[in-house]
Amino acid sequence: MTIFLYVAMDFTEEDEMLNWAEKFAVVEGNFGFKVNDDYLSRYTAAQAIGKLKQFGRNIFADKKMFKGVRRTINSIKELAEIGGVEFTNIFALADRPMLEKVVKATKDDGINILTLTV
Repeated sequence: MTIFLYVAMDFTEEDEMLNWAEKFAVVEGNFGFKVNDDYLSRYTAAQAIGKLKQFGRNIFADKKMFKGVRRTINSIKELAEIGGVEFTNIFALADRPMLEKVVKATKDDGINILTLTV
C-alpha cells in the first residue's frame, strides 16, 4: 500500500533517530518515516534503513539524488535490495531520455520515484 504521509525524521544522530522512531512507531495510523540523506550517508543506507525497519513503518529515503543515470539506477537498486523503502527522490535535468532510462531500469524494483526537474 502506498503511503502518502511521512514523518520527517531529519536527525543525523543515531540515538535521536531511534528514540523518535520508537515514539512514533506506537502511534496508530498509516504513515511512514522520511529519512534525510545526511543520516543515510552517515551510516550507509543499509545500516540506517536496517535500524529503522525494525519499527515496521515504510520509509521514504530522501536522497535528493542529482547524479548520472548509472549512479542513480545503482542507488535505487541498492535501496530495493535493503528493503523497506517505498519512495526515494531524484533531481533530474528535464531530459526525457535520462528519466526514461532510470525508470525503465528500476521499474520492477518496488521503489516509487519522485522526480523534480531542474
